[in-house]
Formats: sequence, C-alpha cells, structure tokens
Amino acid sequence: MINPKCYTSIEVKREHFLPFMSYLYNQMEYGGKKYKSEISTKEATDLVTEFAGVEWILGTMLKYLNRFKNEMREKDLFKISTYSFITWLQMGFHEQIEHDQDVKMDDIGDFDHYLVDYLKQRGYRMAPPETLSVAEGNTHEAKTTPNDSIE
Repeated sequence: MINPKCYTSIEVKREHFLPFMSYLYNQMEYGGKKYKSEISTKEATDLVTEFAGVEWILGTMLKYLNRFKNEMREKDLFKISTYSFITWLQMGFHEQIEHDQDVKMDDIGDFDHYLVDYLKQRGYRMAPPETLSVAEGNTHEAKTTPNDSIE
C-alpha cells in the first residue's frame, strides 16, 4: 500500500492548485514542442489517435499510473494530467457550453477571484491581455511579473 505523505483539505488544495497547474502548463508546452509534426499541424498524439483511437491515450495513462505506483515519480502524475487534458480536447468537451461536473456552479467559489487573490499574495500582477498569447511567442513566465501589485 502507498501511504500519503500529506493530507488534504480545501485550504491545502487551494494553496497548491495553481503551482500544480503551472507544472502542467510546462509539461504541455514541452510535449507540444517535443511531439510537433513536421508534416501536419497535428501533434504526434493526434496522429496516433487517428490510427489507434483514443483508447491509445487511455492505455498510455494506465502505463504512467503503473509506473507511478512502482517508481513514485512526480512527472508521471503530470503526464497523466496532461493526457487527461488532451483527451478532454480531442473529445470536443472544450466546445460544449455546459460541462459534466459533479458540482452545482453555485456550490463553488469564484475561480477568477481566487486566482487574483493567489497572485496578489505572491506579489504578482497580471500582464496586459495582448501579451498573454503563447501563439505570439510569449512564455508562461512572461505572463506575470513578481513584486508588483495586481491592478
């Protein structure tokens, strides 16, 4: 049995959610560069799933789950989460207006407010919207500036 090293509460989850998401962002960006296709706008993951189906991604996630169990490597959890995101996109869920969640929207907090508070506590300010586009070549690190207040 794998015993946890930390127990969670909503406070612990809130404190570590955005750093976790930044690690996922880095994993996604790295994978996007690593698996870019020279012959298509699709990444290698898309090309493989066209051939083998989305079940291929699910099998890959199982591989990383097993490797995590055996090796306890943090990056395997990031890979599983990234493949979950890719599957969510490939299945077209991002295009839906309503999403299949186990919560009622009025039961949860305001994420935008949470994000702004989180960044304020760490001394960051949001960059102007026109600088946020990754397509324009900006990096994740360029999105916020330390030691400034949010305007």
